[in-house]
Amino acid sequence: TVLALVGGLILFLLLAMGLKGSLLHPPLAGDFYQIFPHNLLAWMFGTVFILAVGLLMAGVIRFWREISPGQPQAIDIAKASHNALTLKYLDGGHGKGCNEADDAFILLRRRFHHFTFYGFLLCFAATVVATGYHYIAGWEAPYPFFSVPV
Repeated sequence: TVLALVGGLILFLLLAMGLKGSLLHPPLAGDFYQIFPHNLLAWMFGTVFILAVGLLMAGVIRFWREISPGQPQAIDIAKASHNALTLKYLDGGHGKGCNEADDAFILLRRRFHHFTFYGFLLCFAATVVATGYHYIAGWEAPYPFFSVPV
């Protein structure tokens, strides 16, 4: 994992150097987009995002076909989505939560899973708003501290 991370960072920096000629040209003045142009970032991470969503969808479809005798009905998809969004089955199997170190049941792990999941959804929503700001409204980052994407 560490080698993949380091390799990815080196590849990213080499790609930026190939586009700009050098990472150390004046005047950088702390401008992130002088080092990594917006279109480079949008292309790279957009490609990875689309690939990840496609692979996740393919995995869900394959899994559903293996466990289901037929095509999923809309009600089945709605129930499964509701169960996933409410973390219905992350309650220890009896509704009291998971065991803590002293074998007491608590729902704290479930709540923190909720916080993490909905935090990622809020990050995604902020990214969507910032994308709209950039491509539709023509407002370039950085945005004010008390703006919707921030």
